Amino acid sequence: MKRIVFIGASSFGLRCLDHVRRTVDIDVAGVVTVPRRFTISYAPDGVDLSTYGDFGQYAEDKDIPCHCMKGSMKDPALLGTLSDWRPDCLIVVGWYHMLPSSVLRIAPAYGLHASLLPDYSGGAPLVWAIINGESRTGISLFRMGSGVDDGPIVGSRATDIHHDDTIATLYSRIE
Repeated sequence: MKRIVFIGASSFGLRCLDHVRRTVDIDVAGVVTVPRRFTISYAPDGVDLSTYGDFGQYAEDKDIPCHCMKGSMKDPALLGTLSDWRPDCLIVVGWYHMLPSSVLRIAPAYGLHASLLPDYSGGAPLVWAIINGESRTGISLFRMGSGVDDGPIVGSRATDIHHDDTIATLYSRIE
């Protein structure tokens, strides 16, 4: 049985966690999340996550250990908790923080990103694809490296961007 730690904060991430939890031979050893309003390097006063998924409540309902992050990904308490959970890998979906090397040394990390990587790494990839008049975008699964949405791509799925798409319709299709 593979021990997975799931890291996420969005409603899409929460749906992915539920799918992973119901997968045979997977044990969700723990969940890392943030509150709906959290601080991040580019917004020290905090941001409100409009696509928030309540991982804490989900974890409580499913009796899964949960660490709600209050500081940075380099917090010794978080690193200790991750090590104690002994994951075989980390799954990262709907997350807004960089994973430092101290986390990546605990277990390999795999992330989902809403673009056809390596194009549109970083924030708001679907918004930028629409703004730039792209005709296609998609979602990529990749092994996380030390940079922004870098590392080997495991797989991807493309979709057309229709002339009448909005960020909501495109995001829904990507999910």
